[in-house]
Amino acid sequence: MNIILSNHAKIRMNQRGVSETEIKYVLENPIYTKKGFEDRKEAVGEVKGRNIKVVYIEKEKYIKIITII
Repeated sequence: MNIILSNHAKIRMNQRGVSETEIKYVLENPIYTKKGFEDRKEAVGEVKGRNIKVVYIEKEKYIKIITII
């Protein structure tokens, strides 16, 4: 899975102490997923005892991470 991080996602990852490995884990092992605004999707997963929401756009060849909540 090819993951592209937006600048906004990089900032949020740094602020929230979330690694790219943890993002991949949430995408591969979500508690749940749902459709978001427009063509965005949201995946929520538990990492280190806390829930992390990954907002992303899924294309055929890559996944672009928009933000981390």
